[in-house]
Amino acid sequence: MNRADKWTLAAALGLFAGVLFLRYKLVTTLLPSDGHGLTVHKALEFGAALMQSGGVAAEAVLLTACLAIAVHSAIRGRIKRPWFAPRIARVMLLFLLANLLLAIGDGGNDSVNALVILSAFFFRLTGYISLIRGLYLASSVQESVDVNNHKTAPDRDELTGLASRRELQEQLQAEMARAAQLDKPLALILMDIDRFKTINDALGHSFGDSLLQAVSQRLRDNVNRADLVYRMGGDEFALLVLDLASTEAAELQAERLMGLFDAPIALGGAEYHITISVGLSFFPEDGQCVDLLIKNADTAMYAAKIHRNEYQSYRPEMTRTTQDRLRLESDLRKALETEQFTLAYQPLVNLATGRIVGVEALVRWQHPQRGLLPPGEFIPITEENGLILPLGEWVLLAACKQNKAWQEAGMPPIRMSVNLSMRQFRQHRLADRIQSILEQTGMPPEYLELEITESMTSDVEFAIHTLAELKALGVQISIDDFGTGYSSLGYLKRFPVDKLKIDRSFVTDLTEGGSDAAIVSTITSMAHQLKLKVTAEGVENDEQLRFLRERKCEEAQGYYFTKPIPANLFESWYRHHSQSA
Repeated sequence: MNRADKWTLAAALGLFAGVLFLRYKLVTTLLPSDGHGLTVHKALEFGAALMQSGGVAAEAVLLTACLAIAVHSAIRGRIKRPWFAPRIARVMLLFLLANLLLAIGDGGNDSVNALVILSAFFFRLTGYISLIRGLYLASSVQESVDVNNHKTAPDRDELTGLASRRELQEQLQAEMARAAQLDKPLALILMDIDRFKTINDALGHSFGDSLLQAVSQRLRDNVNRADLVYRMGGDEFALLVLDLASTEAAELQAERLMGLFDAPIALGGAEYHITISVGLSFFPEDGQCVDLLIKNADTAMYAAKIHRNEYQSYRPEMTRTTQDRLRLESDLRKALETEQFTLAYQPLVNLATGRIVGVEALVRWQHPQRGLLPPGEFIPITEENGLILPLGEWVLLAACKQNKAWQEAGMPPIRMSVNLSMRQFRQHRLADRIQSILEQTGMPPEYLELEITESMTSDVEFAIHTLAELKALGVQISIDDFGTGYSSLGYLKRFPVDKLKIDRSFVTDLTEGGSDAAIVSTITSMAHQLKLKVTAEGVENDEQLRFLRERKCEEAQGYYFTKPIPANLFESWYRHHSQSA
């Protein structure tokens, strides 16, 4: 019952109390202490008249107040069942009976009239008691509902139906006490969906919610006790493993959890492959309080996320690694402001002629204290915190400036290949941003090649529309790391792309006689059927180069030719290579 309800009820009860007090004063005044001067019959007649006057007013006010409170509460959804309406009807019936009894008193028989009026008093008093009791119960029930809602709402995750972080904390506290008594360890497993933020940005929050529901259902269906699965928030889930015989048993459970997502998740008529990173902490060795055990499992999980799709058990040195990561994230923001980033360039070589036909721009971070950092140490952080957008735009601008500078220095025009991140690909008016950079730098669009990954094309219609806008600018488009994703080959022919880049993982063991050779041959043949060029990444020896030439692969890049070269050294390297080619 809110404040307005309470004031309304208080006013009604106050009026009722006033009427009762007035009756009491009048009756005691009119009845002498010796009992003479006023007969019982006249006193009862006087009381009946008083009841029919003041009582009716009190009834009207009380009933109006009750109805107002009941309707107000029902509208706001605070009274879940209309249990209050029958009570009001019953009270009105009691009041009606009281008034009828007063009306039929004939005054001919004092004893009969006395009985009738006393009955009227009884019915009316019963009505008042029932009404006031109903108001009290309404208030009590509502307060109980409010308390229960406040208590239970956080305990169950609304999206997935799993128990929430709060319930995990309570359950973990109880299980830790039990484990200590039984001298049996327990494990806390935290799981996080790899690249979930990128997926969410690419396919939308509605898709992200559906994915979380599918993940939670798969976890619930494949663990021994579904009541020990929790959603911590975001894309993070938890599992309690009780009565452990050894830590290896929990690690085996972590491997099984990762294996659950080897099979794709079907959503909206399409299949999506995801991976998870898993962190474990153990009671009592990794923490003897709830917060510390959760913190250490979280630390282990973030250690696993560095490489993705793996699990890690907590080790004390991980805490320092996590702290370093937080400092690195803070340093990244300063690096963008003070232009601490630089580009290195890896050549793309035409395998038929041996000529340099392009370069791929690769970002490096010249950290003031840590030195030159490769992209693997900071790009994942920028993807998570959104800094990939300003960093990606800086890379595009710097790469186009550099290519234009080489052309003005007399070098033959070559293609500048730049990777787009998932967030960039989904960025509003991407084509307009790229066109602005081309106009700003003066670089002809045909010398810019944009690299996307298969995962960016999961939303097929969006990918086709965005790629068409980019192609309209006159730029080249290639699909990087081809063969590692799960895009449908049926859609590939609909994408307006120019080239497929074979991932280095297939090139490394190309000459070992395994399946990699068949995969490379198949990709190359398919690309040629679709009138697409092929570039092989990660070429390191003559045998690989010979195999690729035999399969008519057009271009290659890798350490066989050179490592990525800084801009100030590339021009001299290029001239030297051109003379010896």
